[in-house]
Amino acid sequence: MIDRDHRRKGYGRAAMREVIARLRATPDCPDVLIGYEPDNAVAARLYRELGFEEIGPAPWGETLACLKLGVVG
Repeated sequence: MIDRDHRRKGYGRAAMREVIARLRATPDCPDVLIGYEPDNAVAARLYRELGFEEIGPAPWGETLACLKLGVVG
């Protein structure tokens, strides 16, 4: 989460790229799942641009998206 005063400066994207890079380096991590509020178009666009694909609604109401890292465990 990025503080309201510091949004739209690229910090969230940079942080997600770093998280993804670290997860790619983690053995046996084939996928990354993330959830976000269905009406959060900014989050949906960010995750889509980072390679996540929407997979549907979570039982608790968020939209789930998955990034396939291609690691085979």
